[in-house]
Formats: sequence, C-alpha cells, structure tokens
Amino acid sequence: MGKIEPTLLALADAVRSFKEDADLEVCLSKCTIYMPGIPKERAHQLIRDCIDADESGTLEILRPMLAHALDVIQVQGLCVVGTPMGASKYVREYVRSKCGTICKDVEQMRICSDPLIRYQLLKFCMNTRLSFLSRNVTPDNMASCCDPLEGAHIGPAHVDQKMLTRCCAPPQVTPSGYRTPR
Repeated sequence: MGKIEPTLLALADAVRSFKEDADLEVCLSKCTIYMPGIPKERAHQLIRDCIDADESGTLEILRPMLAHALDVIQVQGLCVVGTPMGASKYVREYVRSKCGTICKDVEQMRICSDPLIRYQLLKFCMNTRLSFLSRNVTPDNMASCCDPLEGAHIGPAHVDQKMLTRCCAPPQVTPSGYRTPR
C-alpha cells in the first residue's frame, strides 16, 4: 500500500488516542486527505483497499471517511487555515471565489450611511481578508486574468476597485430623507 497505510495508521492512532486519553471525538468529516496526481475514485479505492486489507482492524475507525458525501478525500487541492494549496487551477478558483464573496460583502455595505464606519469596515474587515490571501498565495495565482471562454474573471483588482468605489461614494438622500451611499 506504499505511503498510504502508515499515514492511515497514524491517523487512526491519533483518533483512538484522542478518544481514550482525553475523551475527545475527532470529527472525521472535517479531516482532509490530499492525494494529488490520481483520480478521486482511485484515491477512494486505494483507501478502501487499505482499510479492508488491515487484518488487525485498526483502520476500521476510519471507514466513515469513505462516504462520498463528506468530500474528505481531495485530489485537486485543499484549504488549510484559510490558505488554498494544491494545483494552480484549484488555488485560482479558490481566490476567485473569495474575491467574489468579498465583492458581494462590500456591496452590502451600501446601507451604511456613516462614511467613517464604512471606511473602518472596509479597512479592518474587507481589506484584511484579501491581504491574508495575498500573503499566503503566490502572485501568479493571485493575478487576475480573463479567460475568453470563461468570461470576466473576478480577482484582487476587482475587489480593490469595489472597495474604492464604496469608500468614496457620497451618501444619497432618498425621498424619505434616509441617507444611503451610492
């Protein structure tokens, strides 16, 4: 089984030790096994074969991880403490998704009429999320590029533009007298 069996034995030992020594449950659905370079079905099969071949039954505790709905076994990449790792395509898609989420959150700030609060939210909440990604992801994976087949790419430049627009937008007075930013 190569490197898979010792890794699974270490994981099973950790799960068992947490339970026996500290009365703690490891949530296996939140664990991730990263197996790059092979198809996902093959990765599932290799782990299943390893668990089935274990005569001692030590690895049986890991069988719940094989449920496809849990998405525990990853072959493209994984996210550790908010930092994507793996194939460039996976990392770029993660960055794109995060930038899109930040842009949507910035748009929701239009209900805030106080410019100081708007600025503080942008500086200390929205901007730090993008800064964290920028510190932990390589520049080539952070770069915005537009794939003609995919359409517009959402990236850091779009987030910066959205923040600048939202921060500098003067509040508008509605007919009811309520001030909203543009």
